Amino acid sequence: MSHDFSALSFQVHSALRNSQIAISHGHVQQIVASLLGYKSLASLQSSGEEEPGITGADYFIPDFDGAERRAFALGYEEIQAAVIADIAIKAIASSTTGGCPAYFSAEEFFEEVAWAQIDNDVTNNVEVASQMAMTNAGLKYVHIEPENLKRIEDADWPFWRFRFKGVVEMEQYEDKMFFGNRVDFEGEIIYPLAGRRCVSDNADFRIESALLQRG
Repeated sequence: MSHDFSALSFQVHSALRNSQIAISHGHVQQIVASLLGYKSLASLQSSGEEEPGITGADYFIPDFDGAERRAFALGYEEIQAAVIADIAIKAIASSTTGGCPAYFSAEEFFEEVAWAQIDNDVTNNVEVASQMAMTNAGLKYVHIEPENLKRIEDADWPFWRFRFKGVVEMEQYEDKMFFGNRVDFEGEIIYPLAGRRCVSDNADFRIESALLQRG
């Protein structure tokens, strides 16, 4: 299924009609443009973007507030404007239309997506694994924290970067010599952007430092 701007507008318009909301197709286009990170339909059309939409995206970070404000400016009441924006996001993200999951903030995206990828990769990283091996202990848990999260609208195009730090906590074996209980690490995970508010899953995971804490 096509994920370009015209197709998304059609999907959203259908969803709004199914929800008994009377709205013109022109207004739908304005709201979809806002969700995609544009101030207006005109700014989307003049952006030079070859295929505005969610083509090539694995995750969508919709501008809910921008779409709500746009709907209100178009003459819809405040509550209805919020409902319109919500239905539009669900229509774009729906798996039945081949969409991609929506996340509403850098914090939510980090917690739901980036954290799991870091957690999965960090103990397999050569630097971290070598420090873990020096402890002569077993893995207990991994703790990860983001540093200075950037909103997607403040990302360094064409990438969305997340810096992080964390700890690999080790569990001592009673029958083995113990040389340390934790490995501190820092790094970055970098997601390519497929649009102003569209993110690709092809992340670049980097560990910049890993250090065994003895004692």
